[in-house]
Amino acid sequence: MRRMLRSTDPIRRHREVTGRKAKVRWWQRIRALVLLAGIVLMLGVVLAVLVGIAFLAGTIFLEAVS
Repeated sequence: MRRMLRSTDPIRRHREVTGRKAKVRWWQRIRALVLLAGIVLMLGVVLAVLVGIAFLAGTIFLEAVS
């Protein structure tokens, strides 16, 4: 009888968990670390290319002026 009177939420298992009960899965942490490392690596490569282009342009400009 209690079961019939108790209100149940049919989608309770699918609701998001917030607060202190929220947990981050280990594979989500690994994925975030890999993505962060990839982003940092790509930004480093872009910065190195830009510095190289600036150096090359400066060298060409100095050769043209002198």
